[in-house]
Amino acid sequence: MATKRSSTQILLEAVQDLHAQEQVVTRETLNALTGLKLSIIDDRLGALVDDGLVVRCLLYTSDAADELDGVD
Repeated sequence: MATKRSSTQILLEAVQDLHAQEQVVTRETLNALTGLKLSIIDDRLGALVDDGLVVRCLLYTSDAADELDGVD
């Protein structure tokens, strides 16, 4: 009999798979990959961050820098 995985385990495995494929991990990509609701993803990611299993980082792009040009 197969063991049922928790939503936290499903999410962690999805993050690990995307990272292994050098893909950007967003809540939207996690939603598309797992089918979990965004509210569940947000909650479980928070727990994974608190447990030190996932590290959040800000994706910096040149487009984002361009939007800051001329801002006082």
